[in-house]
Amino acid sequence: MAKKKAAKKRQQVANRDYIISYFIKEPTETRRSFSIVMRKQFPDGKREHSTVKLQIIKDINKELKSEKISPSVAKMRINEIKDGLYKTEKKLRGVLELDSKNEEAYHTYLDKHYSKLKRQNLKDFKAAENEIMRAFRALGNVSIRTASRDEIENQIVEHCGDNIMKQRKIASRLNSVLKSIGRNDIKLTVLKRPHHDVIFITETELGELIDHIETNVAKDRTFGNLTRDHFIILIKALFYSGLRIGEAKAADIKNWRPADRVYRVTHQIDDNGKKRLPKGDKTRRIVIHKRGEKAFSQWLKFEGKSKINRNLLTKNLKSFCEKLFQKDETKHLTLHSMRHCMAVFYLRDCSFSLSAVASLLGDSIHVTEVYYANFVLHDETLEMMSQKTAG
Repeated sequence: MAKKKAAKKRQQVANRDYIISYFIKEPTETRRSFSIVMRKQFPDGKREHSTVKLQIIKDINKELKSEKISPSVAKMRINEIKDGLYKTEKKLRGVLELDSKNEEAYHTYLDKHYSKLKRQNLKDFKAAENEIMRAFRALGNVSIRTASRDEIENQIVEHCGDNIMKQRKIASRLNSVLKSIGRNDIKLTVLKRPHHDVIFITETELGELIDHIETNVAKDRTFGNLTRDHFIILIKALFYSGLRIGEAKAADIKNWRPADRVYRVTHQIDDNGKKRLPKGDKTRRIVIHKRGEKAFSQWLKFEGKSKINRNLLTKNLKSFCEKLFQKDETKHLTLHSMRHCMAVFYLRDCSFSLSAVASLLGDSIHVTEVYYANFVLHDETLEMMSQKTAG
């Protein structure tokens, strides 16, 4: 019976021209609203996206902005709407079949490497099977046996869009398949530039920004639970530390080692006020430049840092940058952009390596390469970093 249902589903999939699916876009620093995006996936691997326009979604976002409901309640309602869209959608929600060029290679690879796992643990086998299937689907109608490296890589990028991590995951799996079928002539190395420019300012421009704020903002003015002077301290601390804003909110002076200006990042505070481990559950150590030591130390001693308003502070920072730098949008900073500032500063002005900056940011070397690949490489230890930032 199950085989008949599966065969019927495959036939239904084969008889239509695309599959519809839905996913939710959650609020960000600059956009305080939920939306549902409809994705059409075609048999050749191409996708189309469009935003679902419903009055009920607008009403939920309106209640969220006026703080009549919490983000968690809004998300629950949006999820209910998404589930309802699936129920009313007439087109079958399912899985696109593999292109016939790659079907034989898929089954050969699966049988060769996972037949034992299938006998031992069916659940793990199904998980592996789904991952391999996703990698093969990314190929679309490009043959894994005959296509060139550029053809395969371009198809992966087209399939994954700007999702760099997804590109890498699929490329890694397909490299294993290529090796298995004897194609040792190519190795996929998908590394595409981010879809937007890196927004940053130099250390000199940081000084200009601070002068602009001090000149145009009254000392007793507050925004985002911070006075003007504490706002300036935060900007400096982020510029020289590269901390995520949640990590800055959770910064603890107990983790500070002033003798060599090393700070241990152990926690962050999310937008719901919950204290948890840093992104990816990865703690790390960072070195603060000598010129940022005073501001960073002052921020650690500030008692109200856990209650700062990320969105309001970002809005004000961006407004100051727009007035100062005007049409140069690459300098219209958000709080998160201060991480880019730190990375570029240490790479360009202090001659750090990509691997060193990756460790300071708490990102992988691959992610760091995507954004900052145009700099000279050096090898550093924490001691060397401390020496380079002493002046």
